[in-house]
Amino acid sequence: MLKSFIYHRPAPEAVGRITELRRAFSDLAEKIEALVPESRERSVSITTLETAQMWVTKAIVINDRDSFVEEPPAPPPPAPPG
Repeated sequence: MLKSFIYHRPAPEAVGRITELRRAFSDLAEKIEALVPESRERSVSITTLETAQMWVTKAIVINDRDSFVEEPPAPPPPAPPG
């Protein structure tokens, strides 16, 4: 399975960085909600922040040599016919 599609559990040190960035994204989202009128543009800006947070988290975890790669379990054998 390709590296991008395997589950990477973050190492403890990476969890701290991810948490710090999540707080920063959340703070910015709250500021946008407080200062920007309700509109499609505001909604798109929040969605874009959510997307950016997802990519930042993936960038940290997938490139962290200390993350734990968890291979998916093998699929169960097919059921016998009948």
